[in-house]
Amino acid sequence: MTKKEELYCLLKLYKEGKYDIETFCDELTCILYYESNGISELNDKEKEIFKSLANVAKRYSSEEEYKMNPDIFSSEKEVYEAIELACKKLLEYK
Repeated sequence: MTKKEELYCLLKLYKEGKYDIETFCDELTCILYYESNGISELNDKEKEIFKSLANVAKRYSSEEEYKMNPDIFSSEKEVYEAIELACKKLLEYK
């Protein structure tokens, strides 16, 4: 499976409830930035969408930390909304 396929699969599995939010965020940033630079397999539009999602996901933290520093951390709700938006944009794009 290519890194691009892994990214799409990750979104699908999260939407199916097979990943929790923390695992999703960890996997997303790992695939995009650390595992053979998965972002290089994406076209420009996909890069834009996944980078935007990753900017929110990489800042995900516990509710306690989020409440102390909402300007630094992302909440579960913010990540969920970013996932929904990314899925919508990817569907519109295809």
